[in-house]
Amino acid sequence: MKFQSLSFILLFFLLACSQQQQEDTSTTISSDFIKTFEGEIAGKHKIMMKITSNGGKITGNYYYTKVKSELTLKGEIKGDSALLQEFNANKDLTGIFKVKFASENKLEGVWSKLDGSNQMSLLLLSTNTAYDP
Repeated sequence: MKFQSLSFILLFFLLACSQQQQEDTSTTISSDFIKTFEGEIAGKHKIMMKITSNGGKITGNYYYTKVKSELTLKGEIKGDSALLQEFNANKDLTGIFKVKFASENKLEGVWSKLDGSNQMSLLLLSTNTAYDP
């Protein structure tokens, strides 16, 4: 009987520690920053992105390195994720980025059309390269 009680207490302790360890692994993102990222959409469309977060509200721009025509971004950080709306030069809403901050310097996620179609993966890394559309 003592062994079963001790086993139960040990199992409870190990599960509690494991759950606490999992909770502590989330990325904490500062709500105020200016960062430039570079990377690819769908592993083949190279882009540069510069975003500013002020209190978790994001504004910025990005461009495809081959085209160099800027698109505007607006969004908001929620936890370690962000939803960014893409606008063209005519201020038409043209796409959506759903991203997760894998770290302070790494964005992962998807780009899609407004209706959620044509989803393409996204991987961006923070860079010191000049943002120059």
